Amino acid sequence: MKHAAERRSPGFLSLKTLAITAAVLVVAAALVGAYVRFFPVMTWHGWKSEVAFSDVERVSALAIDSRGTLYATQEFKSGDGRIVKLVAGSPAVTVVSGLDKPDGLSMLGDELIISQEGGDFPLLMFSPAENKHVSLPFRGNNLEQIWVYDSDDNPVIYAVEDKPQGKLLVFDVNARTTSVLAEGLEEAEGVSRCPDGSILFTEKSGTVSKLTGPNVYEPIVTGLSDPGFVLCTQDGFWVTEDATNHSRLMLFENTPPYSRKIVASHLRSAQYVLELPDGSLLLVEQGRNRVLRLFKED
Repeated sequence: MKHAAERRSPGFLSLKTLAITAAVLVVAAALVGAYVRFFPVMTWHGWKSEVAFSDVERVSALAIDSRGTLYATQEFKSGDGRIVKLVAGSPAVTVVSGLDKPDGLSMLGDELIISQEGGDFPLLMFSPAENKHVSLPFRGNNLEQIWVYDSDDNPVIYAVEDKPQGKLLVFDVNARTTSVLAEGLEEAEGVSRCPDGSILFTEKSGTVSKLTGPNVYEPIVTGLSDPGFVLCTQDGFWVTEDATNHSRLMLFENTPPYSRKIVASHLRSAQYVLELPDGSLLLVEQGRNRVLRLFKED
């Protein structure tokens, strides 16, 4: 007489094999997830990183005033968004509340300029000295990054709309007028004015483009993964990727062929970059609710 184990059908063995395979896949997925989530940030070309601020939920944008006070946006939606003051070793202090996905932040003199991505909203101007904010006569739909060109005689504010068929806009602060510089953009994320006066902007399709005339622009970098923030400087233009996993901070040369250096990798939803007077950088890593400080080793 054959034992019961010997009479098991091929189907039984197949089910057992499937169960083992499924368990292996679950374990592998967990290991991959842990690798992605906890693998440390890597830096290159002599840069190092350290955590400057942690536990800042949904942190997105940064700005620093002439006194060295650091402000950040917390990109909550439906009226839960806020602007906070960051002080090392202390809890964040809310200075503006009731916002809908505040995503752009920049200084105009001693005032903060704030954009909201959650719908059709005007730009806000917040005065820390008076502890109040007012609406500017400049509004857009799903406004993302803003860039303030704070010249003495003619300050202007650039902004992009994060939506299909969005616009690149500029607001003349003195004249209180808004102009469309480009339209038909696909989910634009970042905008920056370069020292030579040229304008760069990013789109989620993976491009960085340069404005060359009224509604005329050319892609100068392609193939990026959800490019977000862009910051144009004398040293080149910085670009972050807003990808959930394995995003990067890159520095491109200002002239063709726009050669690239990867400065930091293994980031999670990298956002704003802020240059500090000592030459170091603050980098928002929204996916880990923190702000990193990047610096060059001596």
